[in-house]
Amino acid sequence: MMKRILMVPLLAVGVVLTGCGGEAPTEPPSAAAEMATLTGQVSYRERILLKPGTMMTVTLEDISKMDVAAEPVSSLSFEVQGPPPFPFALQYDPTRIQERHRYGLRVRIEEGSALKFINDSHIDPFANEGEMAIQVRAAGQ
Repeated sequence: MMKRILMVPLLAVGVVLTGCGGEAPTEPPSAAAEMATLTGQVSYRERILLKPGTMMTVTLEDISKMDVAAEPVSSLSFEVQGPPPFPFALQYDPTRIQERHRYGLRVRIEEGSALKFINDSHIDPFANEGEMAIQVRAAGQ
């Protein structure tokens, strides 16, 4: 009798779990998307070395919508070391790039929470083939 009492809840749980499985995928998951890479070097005019721990962030953004924040497509952050120029290789998914949209690169160099350098003009990441040379300016100037 005790075995039957335990058996009924177990069967009910089994039926519920079987119904939660859903349908099996009809096609196998696709391989990782082929990534494209934007390469370049970032420099600044000031003759100073940055402190250890200074971070540079390069962001590819969709800037085609007016009056709203740019939508990041890909971003890369790393610690800068030594004097400029600082090389970068930003990978992005080319399937996220739409032909009629406008894109830009944003570069920020920060020491701790303080913004030290930033680009002050539009950088078209797809204007030229090959490596980009990006000049940033001191923040607050």
